[in-house]
Amino acid sequence: MTANVTSIAKVRAAARDRAERLKVNNRTATMLLVLAVVLVVIGLGATQSASSVVAIDQAQDRFYYFKRQLIGVGIGAWLVARTPVPSPAEGQQARASAAPQPEPATPLPAAPA
Repeated sequence: MTANVTSIAKVRAAARDRAERLKVNNRTATMLLVLAVVLVVIGLGATQSASSVVAIDQAQDRFYYFKRQLIGVGIGAWLVARTPVPSPAEGQQARASAAPQPEPATPLPAAPA
C-alpha cells in the first residue's frame, strides 16, 4: 500500500522543474516578441524613408505609404491578438496526435511452391 505514495520531496522537485521550464519558455516568448516588434519598427522606418519621396512626387501626403503600412501592421497585430494560445497540455495533446502512427505489420505472401 505504501508503494503508491509519492514523497513530498519528489513532488516539490517536480514542481520546481515545471516552474523552471515555464520561466525559460516565458523568456523565450518575450525575446521573440521583442524581436518581432523591433523588426516591425525597423520595417516601418524603412518604408517611411524609402517612400516619402515617391509619395511627394505623386503629389500625395508624404506619409501616404507609411499610413498604409501602419494599417497593415495594425490588422496583423489584431489578428495575432485574437489567435487563441493553447495551454501546454493542449500542445502536448496536439503533438501526440500529430505523431506518425506505426502501420500494422502485414504478413508477406507465401512463396509459390
